[in-house]
Amino acid sequence: MLILEGPEARHATRVLRLVAGDRAVVFDGAGVAVLTEVVGGRGERLDLRVLEAHTASRELPIAITVAPAVLKGDAMDALIRDATMLGAIAIAPLVTARTVVPARASASATVVERWRRVALASVKQCGRSVLPAIAAARPLDAVLRDPAWVDATRLILCEPDVSRGAATGPVDPSTLQGRVVVLSGPEGGWTPEEVALAIDLGWQPWTCSPLTLRAETAPIVALGILGWSAGR
Repeated sequence: MLILEGPEARHATRVLRLVAGDRAVVFDGAGVAVLTEVVGGRGERLDLRVLEAHTASRELPIAITVAPAVLKGDAMDALIRDATMLGAIAIAPLVTARTVVPARASASATVVERWRRVALASVKQCGRSVLPAIAAARPLDAVLRDPAWVDATRLILCEPDVSRGAATGPVDPSTLQGRVVVLSGPEGGWTPEEVALAIDLGWQPWTCSPLTLRAETAPIVALGILGWSAGR
């Protein structure tokens, strides 16, 4: 027997309008999902009977973390929604020299909680059972030097005219590690110093399109290419 309480129970009963006898897939956000049947409940509680494991896997064969510069307005919400939909395992926002959103605002608990709600809604919509980890925004220098990513394939997205030596086009899946981290810049792009520092620290510049993409679009295109390449 499973019991849903609080916001999830309200969503199930008031939005999805689940009643006794209805079936629903319930997941824990860490990859475990089960098919259930509603047996009762009221208010902010819903009682469910587990019928069977829900084994359909919709996760990418590699773990991709997207590390985007914090964007203004709805652009950040859209980026988090779409990155979740395309299989990102984590979203690690960062603050750069040209980030227009105040650092204090992008690291506040209220903002991070909103991002997590956006990701949760996207997970429900697309049928994943893994909820991406989302942390408060950090300074670019801390992200570039994060020891947790030393063994990952580390990519920094660059505009076509920023780094002439950047790799372009599809990624060779044989070169991908089990983990990939993708850095993407703000609306105003990276400064030359930021790109140089990233390369000095071992990040690989990558231009995933011959066109100049919007800040909220570039990481989504990159995620799609990486997911497709790994799936091959």
